[in-house]
Amino acid sequence: MKQMIWIFCLAMMALIAAGAQLDRQSRYVPSLAQYVPYPFRGFAQKHFAADALATEEPEWALIQAQRLVAARPLPAEHIRMLALAQAVSDENSGALATFQFAAQRGWRDPIVQDTMLRLAIAAEDPGESARRFAALIANPSSDLELLKELGPGALNSAASRQAFAVILAQSERWHSTFLRRGAQSLPPQIFAAVTQIAAERGARFECDQLRLAARIMGEDSEDAGSTLVNITAKRC
Repeated sequence: MKQMIWIFCLAMMALIAAGAQLDRQSRYVPSLAQYVPYPFRGFAQKHFAADALATEEPEWALIQAQRLVAARPLPAEHIRMLALAQAVSDENSGALATFQFAAQRGWRDPIVQDTMLRLAIAAEDPGESARRFAALIANPSSDLELLKELGPGALNSAASRQAFAVILAQSERWHSTFLRRGAQSLPPQIFAAVTQIAAERGARFECDQLRLAARIMGEDSEDAGSTLVNITAKRC
């Protein structure tokens, strides 16, 4: 009897290990998700939720998204998928609350930040617009065309530019990212104004990048180019 119990325990441990390993592998090979038993679905459940959201069955999408968050609640992307499922199921108030919760967790999720930034712009909230745009521009996976679309609205006021510049000045690790991506996506006058305020707040920009940004901005706006040249002269 003891030997049978021992063999049964070993078999159960092997089954659990196999299920967990198959689930992990499905993260990289989506076609394996269908073979992962329901109790072991974590990474696999994301594929089920994504497939369900692509269908015209909102109730099924909501069930699959709820299972995803129950299995792996930490990634903001999973919470965002639940919010989308709630939205297509006409649970609008729940979707908004879920999306806001995802936004608190998902500063690296461009889709979450995109949505929250649009809401902040619509609400004319300069501080929130600045924070959300900062999250987008600092994320290398954010699409440049998206930054071009949202940047002018996000930083259209003196208050939002001031708020953004303060965040920039305090975030030394992405000064270079801002000079490169900001010069490509922001209107010259906004870019120059933010750079000037950030420099006055203690931001330490690389001199070569400042000179390059001054040349780029100067091609479209003499005033913006002059502002950046003056910043370069003072800092370099």
